[in-house]
Amino acid sequence: MKPPLARQQRRIQPGHFQCRTPQQLRRVRIPQASFFDIRQGEKHVHADGRRLRCTAGHRLLVAAGTELDIENHPIGGTYLAESIALPPALLERFRRRNPGLGAGPSRFAIRFRQRYGLNPSTLRQTR
Repeated sequence: MKPPLARQQRRIQPGHFQCRTPQQLRRVRIPQASFFDIRQGEKHVHADGRRLRCTAGHRLLVAAGTELDIENHPIGGTYLAESIALPPALLERFRRRNPGLGAGPSRFAIRFRQRYGLNPSTLRQTR
């Protein structure tokens, strides 16, 4: 049995996603800020009239409370992604220690290739 949502939101929550046939998920609400690592296949994300196509090697950050339409497309027979849900307290502590970071025009999502690393000045929304 899972702990109550309030307790879950105090911990980093790992996730594992795998499918062998295409998935279409509508109006998926992301309750906590989440980081997705696309390992194999493609993830297509639709929100606010925009579409992002993330392939293996892309990382995706999604703001808490965002509602998305998501498509997972296997390539070579498998779609595989890992995720972590970030607790609000952890994000607040990061904001206090790093004022000004993360203040950008898009709350929807940011993706970037693995080669760019986590330096906020190199985050990109397109390849």
